[in-house]
Amino acid sequence: MDTLLHKAISGDCHLLFDGGMGTMLQAAGLAAGELPELLCLTNPEHIEAIHRAYVEAGSDVITTNTFGANRLKLDGRATVDEVYAAAVSCARAAGAHLVAADIGPLGALLRPLGTLSFDEAYDAFAEQARAASDAGADLFIIETMTDVLEVKAAILACRENTGLPIFVTMTFEADGRTFLGTSPEVAAVTLDALGVDALGINCSQGPHELRALAQRMLAVTEKPLIVQANAGLPHVEHDCTVFDIGPEEYAAAVRGMVDDGIGILGGCCGTDPRHIALIADVLRGRTPRKREVPQAFTVTSAQALISLPTESRAIAVIGERINPTGKKRLKEALRTRDFDYLVSEGIAQQEQGADILDVNVGLPDIDEVDALQVAGERLSGAVTLPLQFDSTVPAALEAAVRRYPGKPIINSVNGKQEVLDEILPIAARYGANVIGLTLDEAGIPTTAEQRFEIATRIVGEAERHGIPRTRLLIDCLAMTVSTDQRQALETLRAISMVKERLGGQVHARRVERQLWTAAAAPAQRRVPRRCPRSRTGHPDPQPRLGSLHGRRAHLPRPQWRGCRRTRLHRALRGMARSIREVRRQGHPFAGRYRLHTRRWECAERAFPELRAVNRPFRAHRAQTRDGRAHTRTAEHPPPARPHRCSPYPRP
Repeated sequence: MDTLLHKAISGDCHLLFDGGMGTMLQAAGLAAGELPELLCLTNPEHIEAIHRAYVEAGSDVITTNTFGANRLKLDGRATVDEVYAAAVSCARAAGAHLVAADIGPLGALLRPLGTLSFDEAYDAFAEQARAASDAGADLFIIETMTDVLEVKAAILACRENTGLPIFVTMTFEADGRTFLGTSPEVAAVTLDALGVDALGINCSQGPHELRALAQRMLAVTEKPLIVQANAGLPHVEHDCTVFDIGPEEYAAAVRGMVDDGIGILGGCCGTDPRHIALIADVLRGRTPRKREVPQAFTVTSAQALISLPTESRAIAVIGERINPTGKKRLKEALRTRDFDYLVSEGIAQQEQGADILDVNVGLPDIDEVDALQVAGERLSGAVTLPLQFDSTVPAALEAAVRRYPGKPIINSVNGKQEVLDEILPIAARYGANVIGLTLDEAGIPTTAEQRFEIATRIVGEAERHGIPRTRLLIDCLAMTVSTDQRQALETLRAISMVKERLGGQVHARRVERQLWTAAAAPAQRRVPRRCPRSRTGHPDPQPRLGSLHGRRAHLPRPQWRGCRRTRLHRALRGMARSIREVRRQGHPFAGRYRLHTRRWECAERAFPELRAVNRPFRAHRAQTRDGRAHTRTAEHPPPARPHRCSPYPRP
């Protein structure tokens, strides 16, 4: 690798790309509708002259004139190999220090929004990657992308067919999202996990607007950031397209980006060698500012980012309804390939507050490889939540993760060496997160020390495969307390040991027989105490739970006995029942509203931390006439009426 390129990727020096090609070609008389890429074959001297002007202005990297040089757009008028060979030759002849092979969008939407399959897109990008590498390019610049799945196909094609560095830029609309709804944070986290060498933004807007979007990317990734803005917005004057930001104003905006920590710069539509020359003056003698990004466990879809910072107690809720175990209707849907039913289950969980969806299609009499891939494709097109793929078949996991537009979770690995050797390479190759179960060939350990030993082994193997700790979830296997009450204490001890000694882990806590799985940071260790109203002593860790509710209704009069954990679960179940009734009936009569109000007010008084969970119900109640008539306010709370099961404080 070139020394300058290596230092730029390491963040030790700035790198300057060239400016716009299309505007220069239009100024030279390019006819409307003509393919610019073919000029590398028909008029190479014009392309070479443009490249030379940028080299003389101070560009370190010259981008080839191959933005649309793919099989779909060329449509037989020239081969991909011919265009890339001619384009790289023009850049070399102009004296370029580094030549970046340009790869743009294919011009067709991928499934499920379009008709192009992921494999077809991969094949087209792989043809471009091989042609550019054979022609002698130094790196790839995959630019002006709007679809996370399409850019993933391009990245995998370049990485699996060549060994060249990969730079990726996406383009965002005025609302801060791509055409398909991807935010800068989602793009940065996903591209970082895929292992690109630099990532950023190009085109669409001027430098002032892109600076704000770049700052959002800087907050979530440590990768070098590249920004290539337009020279403002285009407009037509005297039948010519012109842009409203001149070189001086453009360079002044770039100076602010450099102060923010942007390391790689250039220009896009409307920029010319004058803009690049002034940017070179701004960069002269400067080095990129060092920055630190807070560590977090992150999961993404094409539209959503779930972030659990390691230094906070944030939680995420995983919906696990898409699992055929014990579900006759779901089994039937999988056998008949009725994926609409899976989509409806996913939508229902999203509406009920899930943050992540677990997808398990494991049945012995179906093709799980194909079923998991199709289920992931259909769900990613219908819901915005990130997905967690749950399977014991490595081929099924790889097929699903490879074609998923985001950074998913793989569920799961354990302490068995053969399982680690099969699953961890998949997670490393596609940038996925991994759940590690603390069990091995001997089964589930009975002591916290044995579970911690397995967790340590999983973390070590993951790091050996290049998977950082921030992409790991350690599940200490919370077993049913009724089978062995001592195991509950061992699980809590194992959680504390993993959190305190390994660090950077997020505990995935499964709540049996519930709608959700809460991926929560473990609570601090506390000394177990004996509850005066329970027959046995239970630890009181005061966990921060998500929206958990069971299938049974809560009693109209809250009989909250037992330890704090038991009472908290019962309170949540009662509140969930109220939510379901309100949603189903819309505007219940006043008597039922009094019942709902009592349930929620009792829960809030007994557990103040539930006020945040209750906020949507209180807002709904405030908009309802009968709800207002029977709502207790902070100024007029209900009187304290002590009785044997009342959660109100005694006087």
